Formats: sequence, structure tokens, C-alpha cells
Amino acid sequence: MAENVIESCINLDNDQIIESIQNTQYKTWKIDNKMYNKDSEEHKRYEIFKKWKCGNINIRSGKERDEGAKLYSITKEISKVGLSFCCLQEIKYRNSGRKLIQLDTGEKYEFLWCGTKKRRTAGVGIIIRVDKEIEIKDPDICDPRLMAIDLKIFGFNLRIINAYAPTEISSDSLKDNFYRILRKASVKREKHQKILVMGDFNAKTSIAYRKCDYDGIKLV
Repeated sequence: MAENVIESCINLDNDQIIESIQNTQYKTWKIDNKMYNKDSEEHKRYEIFKKWKCGNINIRSGKERDEGAKLYSITKEISKVGLSFCCLQEIKYRNSGRKLIQLDTGEKYEFLWCGTKKRRTAGVGIIIRVDKEIEIKDPDICDPRLMAIDLKIFGFNLRIINAYAPTEISSDSLKDNFYRILRKASVKREKHQKILVMGDFNAKTSIAYRKCDYDGIKLV
């Protein structure tokens, strides 16, 4: 395939070279040293692996009053890079809930969050693309600093834990409670399920760890 691309690029200007490569790049697929057309039955038979991408962002002071602008712009960026879901920290929404976000492109995303009841502090959330291949279940653990949710993406069982750890200046009781919930959440709920822990752990390592930093020790 590479030789065909090179031969087709001889005596062409830059724009024609780019166009030639784009038109030729995905026309064939190599399996067991045999070339198959992308639309052939042989190719479809081997195309069994699905790809998905995820991300994590500390959005820093989300605030409900900014949801019409900031959250929409974040969702748009998530769409641009093609993420199936993205975990968010420090959203500062009160209580817990879910809402549907529709972009101007027609794409839809579901936003689930959990925050404190009164003060707008901490808060975690997750934005998930609405897709027939993505099965979304209700979060089974909801805490202003930790959310655990089960997803099925292209038939793949996944348990996502979105964590926002207390900072170093927080009280020991708050830290102990957070890591106790984290340990409880990090348990498989289904057979063949994989656990993915994401978030902002506010942890220090290296020199801080050697000086017995609390969060560093807890992570290790």
C-alpha cells in the first residue's frame, strides 16, 4: 500500500500529494500478509476490535451559574478530541443530578454530577457521549469527592471511579473518610469488569513523600 501511495505522488504538487495520500490511506487492510478491501466481507470479519477514548479534567470552579457557557465549551472540546467519556473535578454543583447537553453539531452528551448540599465546594462529575453502543447505569456511590459508575462500552464492562482527593491542609478525618470510600468503590460489581480510577488526587511525591507526606503515603 505504501508503494502505491509513493508512486501516485510522483510529479504532483503539495496539495495533490496530500489528497492522494488521504484517498489511498485506508482503502486496503493487511491481514496475515494478505490485502483486503476495506468494504470486503473479509475485512468486516476481522474488524472486531472497537476503540474508545476517555479523559480527565479539573475544571476549577465550575459553578452552576456558568453551566450555560463553561460546561458547554468543555463538552464541545470533549467532542472535538473524540472522547467517549470524561471525568470532571471541582465542578462545584450542589446536590446530585443528571442533565442532557446537546451541541450545535447535534451530538448529545449526558452529564452526571455529585456535590455538597449547601456550599459550592469540591464536586465531581462525568460527561458521557450518548451512543447506542454505550450503556450508562446510575452511579452506585455518590460523594462530593468521589463518584463510581458502571458503563458498558461496545460490550466492554467498565467501572469508572472519579475521585477528587482532599488537599494536604484538610483534616485527617476528612482524608481517612475519602480513602475509605475509595477503597469501597474499587470493587468489581460485574464479572470480567475492569476498574478505571481517574481524578485529581492532590498528592505529592518524591521529596514530599520522603518527608512522610500524608497523601503520598496513602496513594502508595
